[in-house]
Amino acid sequence: MNINDFDVLNRISSIINSEFGSNDAAIARYLIAHIRRSSEINVAAITRDAFVTRSAVRRFCNRLGYQSLSDLKESFTQSVFSSDLSHREEEFGYEEYRAELDFA
Repeated sequence: MNINDFDVLNRISSIINSEFGSNDAAIARYLIAHIRRSSEINVAAITRDAFVTRSAVRRFCNRLGYQSLSDLKESFTQSVFSSDLSHREEEFGYEEYRAELDFA
């Protein structure tokens, strides 16, 4: 994981704390509220639920240094789920999971 992946969370938090009422703050709050499902977030859901435009989402991504929402989501997801252990299925125990990794 890249140390810069944590920076995206800091920048999003900073936007929430300093820009109450702005489109960027609405988008940032949406991302944090849906942090557990970050890989499933899409522009349509953000525009619908955060009451912002598609161009506001694009500008938000650009402001954070990303070309698109996909790029932002990749970094955001990496910062939230930094370990492959976060994605393992609960039905398997640790030993079974390690054995599966060693086999692959």
